[in-house]
Amino acid sequence: MGDPLSVTASIITVVGLTTKVVDYLKDVKDSTKERIRCGDEAADLYALLSKLNSRLQGASKTDPWFISVRALTVDNGPIDRFKTDLEFLWRKLTDGGKVKKALLWKFDKGEVEKILARMKRLKALIGVALQMDHFKLSKAIKDDMTLIKDCTTLIKDDTTLIKDDTTLIKDDTTLIKDDTTLIKDDTTLIKDDTNLIRAQLSMLNPIQQDQQSDPEREKLDQLLTWLSPTEFPTQLSDILGRRQDGTGKWLFEAPEFLKGLLESKQTLFCPGIPGAGKTVAAATAIRHCLRTRDMTMDNSIGVAYVFCNYNAREQQHTVHLLAAMLKQLVQSSPSAVKHAEKLREKCKKSHTRFTTTDIIDTLSSVLEGFTTVYVVVDALDECSDEVRFSLPAKLQELQGKYDLRILVTSRFSSGIIDTFNNALSLEVRADPKDVELYIASRIEQLPRCIQRDPELALLVSKKIAEATDRMFLLAQLYVDSLLDKGTKNKVKTALETLSTGTGALTEAYNNVIHRINSQLPGNAELAHQVLMWLVHTRRNLTTAELREALAVKPGMTEIDPDDLEDIESLVSVCAGLVTVDGESNIIRLVHYTTQQYFESIKYKWGPDAQVEITTVCLTYLSFEPFREGACDTEEDCVSRHRNHAFLTYAGRHWGDHARSVQHDVLEVAHSFLQCNSLMASAMQAFYRAGHWYWRTMWTKATSALHICALFGLDYLMEQFSLRLGNNTALAVNARDIDNHTPLHLAVRQNDSRIVKLLYTLGADLDAQDFFGVTAICTAVKNGYAQITELLLQLEADTKIGKWGQTKREEQTLFHLAAKSGHAEIIRMLFDHEPTMRFPKRSTTPLHIAARAGFLDVLKVSLEKGANLRATDRSHHTPLYTACYYGREEVVKLLLDNGADVAATCRRATISDSPLHVASRKGHTRLAEMLL
Repeated sequence: MGDPLSVTASIITVVGLTTKVVDYLKDVKDSTKERIRCGDEAADLYALLSKLNSRLQGASKTDPWFISVRALTVDNGPIDRFKTDLEFLWRKLTDGGKVKKALLWKFDKGEVEKILARMKRLKALIGVALQMDHFKLSKAIKDDMTLIKDCTTLIKDDTTLIKDDTTLIKDDTTLIKDDTTLIKDDTTLIKDDTNLIRAQLSMLNPIQQDQQSDPEREKLDQLLTWLSPTEFPTQLSDILGRRQDGTGKWLFEAPEFLKGLLESKQTLFCPGIPGAGKTVAAATAIRHCLRTRDMTMDNSIGVAYVFCNYNAREQQHTVHLLAAMLKQLVQSSPSAVKHAEKLREKCKKSHTRFTTTDIIDTLSSVLEGFTTVYVVVDALDECSDEVRFSLPAKLQELQGKYDLRILVTSRFSSGIIDTFNNALSLEVRADPKDVELYIASRIEQLPRCIQRDPELALLVSKKIAEATDRMFLLAQLYVDSLLDKGTKNKVKTALETLSTGTGALTEAYNNVIHRINSQLPGNAELAHQVLMWLVHTRRNLTTAELREALAVKPGMTEIDPDDLEDIESLVSVCAGLVTVDGESNIIRLVHYTTQQYFESIKYKWGPDAQVEITTVCLTYLSFEPFREGACDTEEDCVSRHRNHAFLTYAGRHWGDHARSVQHDVLEVAHSFLQCNSLMASAMQAFYRAGHWYWRTMWTKATSALHICALFGLDYLMEQFSLRLGNNTALAVNARDIDNHTPLHLAVRQNDSRIVKLLYTLGADLDAQDFFGVTAICTAVKNGYAQITELLLQLEADTKIGKWGQTKREEQTLFHLAAKSGHAEIIRMLFDHEPTMRFPKRSTTPLHIAARAGFLDVLKVSLEKGANLRATDRSHHTPLYTACYYGREEVVKLLLDNGADVAATCRRATISDSPLHVASRKGHTRLAEMLL
């Protein structure tokens, strides 16, 4: 098989056999995950083999690429082994011509895993071949040897199973012979593969692959967790696991999707009505992008995605979502790690958390290493108003410089639609065929009267499909509504009463509530408790957390395991409104509209929910084991949280639930806040929830007023202060382990109410923490305009002390505001101190803004009379700085305001001007602007 024609003929044979096997796999009953995986892998290989066959047309016999590809098709080579696997599957599927019997065949997991492993290896090898890189292909074939060796263990295990299972041997000796032959063949193939690989390596130099040691892996994991604690890949797996097999083909056939995928710097906006399947569509698109990257083995292709969620708004600000994307890109590109480490070192030196600007800068550095990055944002409408507009703006800013191909899903919202008015648009609507497939997949879960009657099953499918108006959510609710209909007439009556039109979803929810309330009293009460928690939770709950929360009763000092409800019961009593994600064990409402429905009727559904939840949280936090205080070691801390699943949630969110009902929980809260050991334990849980592991051991100095400030509990703070009496002044300025007063925490939370209250209680406005940071420094750096204005009115000291100072220059609040790009803060500071002048030969806010490109800061500073001719220690003017960093818009603004083009920077014998530096840095357009 030495010439292109014979190689092509070999591939065509395998392609034909692949087609037949894939078609048969689609018809196999009992659709197990193994069958689906086999079908998917074979279908992927069919596409890759077809592409490889097309690429071989016209190839030269002496072409180095062809010589490497030929190694794939030698006898007992990777493609020949795939052919052997296909023939084995074909025998199993056809059973010697007994197709009906074969279609009932259930895959044996062991034998399928071996076949899947070989399929994946072949996909990887063909992917390299399609990149026209014979060196990488040779290396990949070498790497394949390791995987082949791993198969030896599986083969030995299979041999043992075959020997031990004498009953199976008696029942089906023919299949055993086939398996034994396959095992022997695999053993021979391993030996032959070794010789093949050695032959390849003798022609080409091997490329060694670096292996990370365990400490390095641990270090990387810590870095990634520091960037973002989110695990969107796990969520993706959950969503794809719920996706009905065979659905979603309409997406890949849409011209808008193909254009958005294939063309550089495209944005595809995918709006849809509630329940149309937008999240599943987004997950399907993400999987397609990941497969594109993996099959081509192109490391210069990146994929980053986020799933926005109404229950996670507090954890999904723009900076958090961008950090999650950065995390995914760093995970997929070893060369990007250094940029993330540089960011962590910067934050470590300044003792601060990264800002949006920091993340954008780091993303820019990371994106330099990618040719194309696919970005998917699902459910943008479930974010806060600020994120809805700032996140697309930041992504579009990056897209202007790099090849980002963005897909965004959202409900129809005028503000969001306006944001994407120049983008491609593709409405997400459940395809009728997809709805029918979903309904058909649920028939076997419905009452026997439907399963036994094909005509009735067909009527169910038809009526529900007609009533859903291409809304998957309605189809799900309507199918669930038939679960308790045990007779043919009950089913028909239910089908005739299905709602349609704009109010159909609300009516469907009303019917579900009626079914819940019609259960036995105990089940109805349990459903009410489950739904109360899931509607009001501050973040998604795990099944373990919810089970413990439901088991808590007033006065308890520990959970009794016999009080824990079964997960199946929690789901079943809620009549389809609750689901559990298999990968993450998250228990949640089935849809955002479910949340909105309950919020619309909360006046009659759980009006006292926040009081109940707060009481449960504080009761739990007061359990006997926690009276020992915070754990002294990380090992003890991990053990405590492992044994108390609800501790992290209760410690992090009890105050959030208490905020609106402080009067009603005063006594239970006061009892908790009087116990230092309980507060220390709770604060340790609070910091673990925020993944601030370095702080979990530093919680013993936290006071009641610190906690009230942290959660914004003004009424509890007032009442606790009254009970302190003459000790209030001392308590209000108490210090925690970071030397933070309650005022520091209130400012950090951007809570002006608490800041005012602390001031009236005698708080020191100029108190410095361990790093010399004052309250006004925190407010200015973070852009908290209202608090900055309040502190200025209260005459807080505007000198920033030792924090932020450099050995060379004195820093001011103006510098802090300029570095973070807060133009409104700059205006306030100038209004407060209009005669502010900066020392000669020092960096001014103009220099900082010119370097970063903050136009608004520049405009305000110039409006307030900032000196355009000011020079820093290197004699650089703001114009020079802007030219050095290539900031065209900044240069235009400075020139329009009279900046001196001829101003030179004199260093030794060199005269340097803005024009010189623009030319030297290759900023051609800037140089033209200066002429």
